[in-house]
Amino acid sequence: MKRSLFNSHSFVQFSDFAPVCYEENWISLGTILPLRMLCAKIVRRALSLVLVSLLLTSQACFNLEEDTSSVLLLEDLSDEGSITAVLTSIYRKHQQLVAYPGAHFLVAFAADDITTWWKGSSSFRRYLYDRFNYGEGQNADTPHANDAWEAYFDIIYYSNSLIDGLKSSAAPEKTIKIADAEAHFFRALSYLELVKRYGNIPLILDGITPTGREKRATVLENYLQIEQDLMIAEVNLPNPDEVANVGRVSTAAAKALFAEFYMHWAGWPLKEHSKYALAAQKAKDIISLGFFELLPIEKLWLLENQNSRESIFSVQFSKTEDRRSGYPAAYSHHQSRGWSDIYPERQFFYDFPDGARKDATFYYNIPQRFWNGTRLAAKDPAFIPWEESANLHPMYKKFCVSEDLTVRSRTVGYLSLIHI
Repeated sequence: MKRSLFNSHSFVQFSDFAPVCYEENWISLGTILPLRMLCAKIVRRALSLVLVSLLLTSQACFNLEEDTSSVLLLEDLSDEGSITAVLTSIYRKHQQLVAYPGAHFLVAFAADDITTWWKGSSSFRRYLYDRFNYGEGQNADTPHANDAWEAYFDIIYYSNSLIDGLKSSAAPEKTIKIADAEAHFFRALSYLELVKRYGNIPLILDGITPTGREKRATVLENYLQIEQDLMIAEVNLPNPDEVANVGRVSTAAAKALFAEFYMHWAGWPLKEHSKYALAAQKAKDIISLGFFELLPIEKLWLLENQNSRESIFSVQFSKTEDRRSGYPAAYSHHQSRGWSDIYPERQFFYDFPDGARKDATFYYNIPQRFWNGTRLAAKDPAFIPWEESANLHPMYKKFCVSEDLTVRSRTVGYLSLIHI
């Protein structure tokens, strides 16, 4: 039997990964298979095979042959369309992950710049990290605690499969080179995010189904692999003015991720301070491209300025395709028709230097809204000082200023997210 692109554990329909283009932006569609569920899935498949064999012996007249005519196999990566279909799943999975920061940034609640609502069952998981009430198995079954782990390993798995499949592809050389670079970029990005969150991570560099018993690699081993992947991405990705679609990565994105990566390497836990110079050089390389420029800070987060020359790599959303960002709802108080998932620590807000950047970053006055049956509308008064709000904290303005109040009873967003 031929090997499917996403291995024998799951048939993936080509139609699930068709790219959707709109408003000159490239968005991807895909499906997921969480890594920690693979072992259970394999067991279920084995049981299914037993049941099928019983059916075959007792009901031989049944036609149980599976129609795999639309399954995308490794051998089918013969043209740009089939390769783009696989890249689509990678971009889409990444979009799904970052769209909901309350889950994506779960471990970041232990930091000093954000906190969360202290009431409500849905805030429990974030509150645990905010209060360091986890570890040593305590609250290990917290909902969404493994969301980022599973999603980033999905991206790694998709990337590995694409890298393997491209080795025997008959597609044009340029198409193969760019797709391979994109896959290496996302594998590097995923491993860096995993190491930042969880430390020593198993290095899985092929499309074979993981067993769940892989040995954890050291941080240094992870860093060496990330560096190797970024070298491939940096050399083979197109320049920022040559990308095929808005939202796809360029050599500048690889350089920017390289700079961030070397900053981490220079810091805790390895503290190889010589890497600071490498980070600075990568940042200088981006400036030397002469392509990027800074916007006035008060204009950076406006919808009309998305995908500006300040954005090196942005995750795309669209109202046309109803691909929503959960940022406005996550960063808005309940009385603003959000979920109170994330807002600033008061001390971080107090310590933030006064000026235009602070004014563009925070809402000092909290919007008060209600759903009138058609859209979110302002109450009277429309704003109250944050000190008088139910949450007793300011809000992050930059993630809410371009919100859409016309879609549903909670605020939503379609602004592209500047990832790098």
